[in-house]
Amino acid sequence: MLSLSISRGPLDETLYAAILQGYTELAHATVLPRNFRRWTQQSPSGPALHAILTAENGQVAGHCCLFPIPMELDGQRITIAKAEYFFVRSDFRKEAVHGHEKSIKPAAVLLLESLYRCGSQLGWNWYLVSAPEEVAPLHRMAGCRKVAVSLTECLLTFRPWTAAANTPNLGTRQRAALAMAGSLQRIFWALPRNSNGGVREVVVDASSNDKQARPGISLSSDVDFLSWRYATSEFHRLRPENSSTLGLIVKSGSSYEYLRVCQSSSDLDKQDTKRVVSALVKMALQEKSLGVRWAVYDDGTSENQLVPLLRKMGFLCIRRERTIYVRRSAAPESKSASWQLQDSLFCFDS
Repeated sequence: MLSLSISRGPLDETLYAAILQGYTELAHATVLPRNFRRWTQQSPSGPALHAILTAENGQVAGHCCLFPIPMELDGQRITIAKAEYFFVRSDFRKEAVHGHEKSIKPAAVLLLESLYRCGSQLGWNWYLVSAPEEVAPLHRMAGCRKVAVSLTECLLTFRPWTAAANTPNLGTRQRAALAMAGSLQRIFWALPRNSNGGVREVVVDASSNDKQARPGISLSSDVDFLSWRYATSEFHRLRPENSSTLGLIVKSGSSYEYLRVCQSSSDLDKQDTKRVVSALVKMALQEKSLGVRWAVYDDGTSENQLVPLLRKMGFLCIRRERTIYVRRSAAPESKSASWQLQDSLFCFDS
């Protein structure tokens, strides 16, 4: 019989090691210990909340955690939680759980239900889940709601055939279009053009003062969030000269990876956006990246303004959907709100 426990970190180091080993084996994933510690232990909103299934011999049979992320709701700071590192070992999936002997629910669902219930007691009223198809039904059984999010994938490609073969979430025709467009994009950006002056690179956790709070639930621009979320060795931040806005935060690329926009200001005007994008392209060329990737999520404003501008600057813009799972607690103070999504919520370093 399995034992189910809920613990707020920090945990014993041997337990962290057992959890990481179990997850990487079951998910066939490579997770660097330093990144595992970063997400589960170092959030400015505190350490993660862990649900752990333990076998009678002491082996960690299953795990999922919620790590808190500071965000903003209508301009006010709140905490949401992201579910991660979920696994239940195959030889324990039909085992009964102590205290739930009469339940017909599988151990995995009992684990998630308990975790989500305890998370709400900490005031974490919103949970965000990115789950593979084979795991998603378990989150839905535990109360998560499936949400299809519309976005426009904007791609500028400097190695078109490599990009066509390796860019995820594209169909066959879209891959062919990407290969052909990439060849034209290389020519377009090789033409002489005016200097992209008026843009500077700043440290990723520099303070900012965006003019307007975005409606709904949006990413924080607080220094403590930026410092935790973006490792200085892997991210760059660009913003217009004489500006105190957030600007753009991008993850470094490589010959097989795009320079990827993770977080951006909501109040850059058209001219500033053009300058920043030009600087972004120059950076991608200098570091010999696969190209530039900017996922623009629908929010009723930025999608209508930004995508046409990127298209005019040579980007191939492809409509698609991202499937996420969201859970909201029943706490009275929890209100329905729209999500102003950006890639920062999905491209956590493994």
